[in-house]
Amino acid sequence: MRPLAAVIAALAAAWPGGARGDDGPVAGPVPGPVAGPVIVIVRDATVPETVEAELAPRIRAWLEAAPLEVAVVEIAIADGHAIVIVDGRRREIELGPWDGPTSSRRIVSHVVDLAQGAARLAPLAPLAPEPTTTTTTTAPVAAAAAVGTTAAPAPRVTVVATSRLGRGLDTTDPWTLGLGAELGLARGRWRAAVGLGWSHAATHRPGTPEESRHDAWPVAAIGAVALGPIELGARAVVAPGRVGGAITASPVHAGVAAVVRWQPGLAAAPGLVLDLGVEAWAQRLAVTIAGEPVFTSPRVAPYLGLGLGWGRP
Repeated sequence: MRPLAAVIAALAAAWPGGARGDDGPVAGPVPGPVAGPVIVIVRDATVPETVEAELAPRIRAWLEAAPLEVAVVEIAIADGHAIVIVDGRRREIELGPWDGPTSSRRIVSHVVDLAQGAARLAPLAPLAPEPTTTTTTTAPVAAAAAVGTTAAPAPRVTVVATSRLGRGLDTTDPWTLGLGAELGLARGRWRAAVGLGWSHAATHRPGTPEESRHDAWPVAAIGAVALGPIELGARAVVAPGRVGGAITASPVHAGVAAVVRWQPGLAAAPGLVLDLGVEAWAQRLAVTIAGEPVFTSPRVAPYLGLGLGWGRP
């Protein structure tokens, strides 16, 4: 994780009106009078703009209900992590992709925990002896529950559906159109999935002795890692096919692919997915007339993909 000061500074600078210096707030809209502590929330592009409106009222309500003496609450949310500072006491939290109410509740529980002075129970700080008292209190229970939320996020089921357009590098390679679907399981930044698809090559010289066309049904095993809104993926592919036209055959191709995917977040609501990929195939199909190839399947084929993705806990 990036150092605390760097994350706070970078996010505060990027958040309009949200940066704070040693002498108080800097340029930005001046809020009206609000009861309770000063609450500053900054976030990166992976977190919705509504996060401040959702978090601040919940935090203020919990602190006023306790009641707890708190002056300033600062929260930075970035890259699947959150950093919480309550009157100088800090904690780093593993969140995973932002999932709305669950992530909000997790952050609020840590704010309340730190406000009770339970920061010394955080995994990143040394343990301190508990004071001897005969008074029954629920603070240790709240602290234990909050610390437990720092565990790795639960796996999420992901579904991605895409269309694609590609072409091999040789002049005899046709343009191909395709459809694909992926069913996967994501945990933190990592995702594993299986994919099924269909691709169709443009027909070469229909109605002539050279007529050739090719369909394939690829099956893929997929592994990927997310870096913010960008996902880097690798695939192992087996594709049964069918050649039609003047010559008929049923080849099976094996290959690999590398994909760079832009996906702001696989959430419950469908989101846009954009792929830039390249495939490499071990086998190559060629239709020849008088010893000259007129139609070939690609050895190396770049492609573009566009689709939708979902993600559910």
